[in-house]
Amino acid sequence: MTLVTKAQRRAEQIKRLRTESEAVSACFPMASNASYDPECREIIVEFSNGAKFIFPSEQGQGLQGATDEQLSKIDIFPSGTGLRWPELDVDLSIPHLMEGIFGTKLWMKEMTARGGHSTSDAKKAASRKNGKKGGRPKKKE
Repeated sequence: MTLVTKAQRRAEQIKRLRTESEAVSACFPMASNASYDPECREIIVEFSNGAKFIFPSEQGQGLQGATDEQLSKIDIFPSGTGLRWPELDVDLSIPHLMEGIFGTKLWMKEMTARGGHSTSDAKKAASRKNGKKGGRPKKKE
């Protein structure tokens, strides 16, 4: 992908975010503060009505692998409906975050695929137990 194409895509995203933020600002409480908790690696958004929204920083597209210092530098859009990390060049829509949309469709698809590949002691034990029974049953046609 060329730099021009990336710049055009970025301009379209910013235009879309502005349009969406104008549409939701009338019925959506404005974010009044945003902070980062390095202990939990979570982003905390506080709203004008006193409500809070918290999400893991690793779920936000462009935030994974960022340092605590980078994640702590958060700007709020003037409309109060978006977050910006200037050092990372990342913008995220708060309404989308609250709907569970942490990035582009491709990002969400990759995130979903990664979830199925997680391993834990419980998952390993269940797999071994299932294997001793002969594995998964064949699909009936």
